Amino acid sequence: MKYFLAIDSGGTKCESVFISEEGKVLGFSRFQERNVSGRSEKAVINSARKALGSESPDDVYIIGFSAKYKKLAENSGSKLFPDKPGQKSRRSISVIATNESRAELAIHGLQHGIVLLSGTGSFVHGRNKNGDERHFDGFGPILGDEGGGYYIGSRGLRAAIRSNWHQRRETSLRDKVFAHLGISTVSEAVVMSLTQLDRTVFASLSKIVNDEAEKGDRISIEILREAAAAICETLFDVIMTLGMKEDKYVLIGTGGVVSSSNIYWKEVVNNVKMMAPNIECRIEKRPPVLGVAVSGMRDILCLDESGTIELASKISESYYKFTGKENA
Repeated sequence: MKYFLAIDSGGTKCESVFISEEGKVLGFSRFQERNVSGRSEKAVINSARKALGSESPDDVYIIGFSAKYKKLAENSGSKLFPDKPGQKSRRSISVIATNESRAELAIHGLQHGIVLLSGTGSFVHGRNKNGDERHFDGFGPILGDEGGGYYIGSRGLRAAIRSNWHQRRETSLRDKVFAHLGISTVSEAVVMSLTQLDRTVFASLSKIVNDEAEKGDRISIEILREAAAAICETLFDVIMTLGMKEDKYVLIGTGGVVSSSNIYWKEVVNNVKMMAPNIECRIEKRPPVLGVAVSGMRDILCLDESGTIELASKISESYYKFTGKENA
């Protein structure tokens, strides 16, 4: 029996899921700690160990976003997989590298298509039917991440401090944003902005922007629409450089901003219809770590498209049953 440990290590959190080759989820864990990177060894080890529980399989595949897990498995293997009492045979640990885009396509059974991610940061990845790929943005908040959570949050803060300038700038964001940041004046906002704050502080404001937009705040709605237009500029470049404008493809939207903001996603979909009407838009709300698992398991188990879709369905159903969460 083969077993699979999939790891989704991000900027702020690390999620792990432990799965049998039949697609049964045996363990799941999320590690998130203030000021600890989700890509750190501490985050990965803690998340993986909790997902494994008391299990210590002889034949296991570790699936993650980079080959760094090979080194982790070699240097910290005893932390993840302690030897069983009286164990004589050597445990088989294999490391399978994947990436966010491949994982998102895999959980839909796709080999080609477009992934539009808008979370704390943002990127657009495309793979056409010829196998050509483009990955644009994901450059961080200074150089890019157009239309992502930081982009939205920083504009929300800017709107908040300008709210009293003129009636046309008035927004309900001011009180909500100031309270969230623990400040009461514009001067305090300026001082805070000049300190070395983690990008997640600004990205967290995107939820406030969305909440106020849903209540009808005009400025907040404008920010979300502007952000959607910004990431669609990146999307346009991917579509055009890969010649995906006329053919039928699936675009998968993922990330916290996409999954939580109907206004943002609707604007993205409207933009897609104008630039490439044959592209089908889908939102992926399942945890990305499930896509990581499917991506690696598809290769190891040599699954075709229908087999991959069946596996993804089994894993998803088992995950929601294991965690007790509502199916997305």
